[in-house]
Amino acid sequence: VTVRVNGGDAITGFKFGDIQQVNLPGGDYLIEIIPDILGTVAISASVTLEDDMQYTLAAIGDGANQSQDLFPMVDDTQPLTDSAKRRVTHLAPFAAGMARVDICTDDGTEIIPDFDFKEFTDPYLELPAGDYDLVIALDGTSCSTVAFDIPSVRLMNGDIVDVFAIGGAN
Repeated sequence: VTVRVNGGDAITGFKFGDIQQVNLPGGDYLIEIIPDILGTVAISASVTLEDDMQYTLAAIGDGANQSQDLFPMVDDTQPLTDSAKRRVTHLAPFAAGMARVDICTDDGTEIIPDFDFKEFTDPYLELPAGDYDLVIALDGTSCSTVAFDIPSVRLMNGDIVDVFAIGGAN
C-alpha cells in the first residue's frame, strides 16, 4: 500500500505486517491508506499528534468482519531501570465471532483473560528481566486451545517491547 499524509506520499510499497517510522511534528493530519492494486483510498482518518509524543498507528480490519480503520496508540518510550515493559495489542483475527482470546504463559497460566479485538495493555506490562513464552488461546478454554504461540523473547531491564496479534485466524 501507499500511505499518504496530508495528500503527499509518506510511505510507498508498504506491506502487511511491516513497521515503518515517520517523523512528524505535532499537528493535525489526514492519513490515507491506498492499496496499490486498487489505487483508491481504503482507509482515511484524521489524527491529532502532540509534540514530544510517539504514536503507533495501525491499519486494521478486513472490511467484511470489521470495518477498515486507523487505530492509534500512544507509545510509552520511557525505559525502566529495574524491569522491562511489554505492550500486547489484539488487532486480529479477521473472523466474525472469534475476537476474544486469553493471553497465557506457555505452561497454561492465564495472564490476560477475555482480551478483545482492539484492546491493548495500557499501561504496558512491567515485567522483571527474563525469558517469556506466551500463547494466545481461545477465550474460555483455560488456555488449552492455543490459537497462536508467540515466539519466546528474552527481556532485559530497560527493554520496551510491543506484541501485535495481526492477520487471520490462520
